[in-house]
Amino acid sequence: MTAIDYDGLGRWGFKWQGHDHGTHVPMVDGYWTPWHEAATAITALRGEVAAAEKLREQWHSLSALDAHARIAAEAERDTLRAELADRDARLAEAVEAVKFLMEMSEPPERNCSCHSSPPCGWCTEYAGITEAHEYAASFLAKQEPSQ
Repeated sequence: MTAIDYDGLGRWGFKWQGHDHGTHVPMVDGYWTPWHEAATAITALRGEVAAAEKLREQWHSLSALDAHARIAAEAERDTLRAELADRDARLAEAVEAVKFLMEMSEPPERNCSCHSSPPCGWCTEYAGITEAHEYAASFLAKQEPSQ
């Protein structure tokens, strides 16, 4: 008969071999555990408790770091949103300024005669402003919301 392993601890009892002589033997229904087995089990359990405490401390540290990281991320998000709103406002102002300049400085209709005597008067006078208008029109077309 072997002793039952109850969480790693053997159970022992006293077996009589005659009227006045007995020995300690592992027993299914033993009522005590040898001190060296108990001490080993207690040491192992203390180690497990210490490891669990360390894990708990690490968990609390990580939880605190997570909370700080969340706060920092929310602050960064709010800062980026404010910067984006500011850039959107400046872009809207720039678009309005470009529209105003285009209205105020519209060149006359193209009347180029470079094919006969380059450079013609129209090109020397209005080519630059015409090119700027075309560039501004392209910029404004990109700013229109896509539908």
